[in-house]
Amino acid sequence: MSKVIYEGWMVRYGRRKIGRSFIHRRYFVLEPRLLAYYKKKPQDNRVITSSSSSSLLSEIFNVIEKKKDLT
Repeated sequence: MSKVIYEGWMVRYGRRKIGRSFIHRRYFVLEPRLLAYYKKKPQDNRVITSSSSSSLLSEIFNVIEKKKDLT
């Protein structure tokens, strides 16, 4: 298992084809080469729900850096 850089809860906002929007609360785990998110906080036996594109990964890094600057 890779070293976890950051993990925590996030809110995912999206829009369906018919114009309705949705919000999902997901737990994400950021590792050096993978961003995975889950419906529930994972235990030791992790099953990946989804992995992200590089643009989402860079957005997550930006949010983490801004949060570090505020503290």
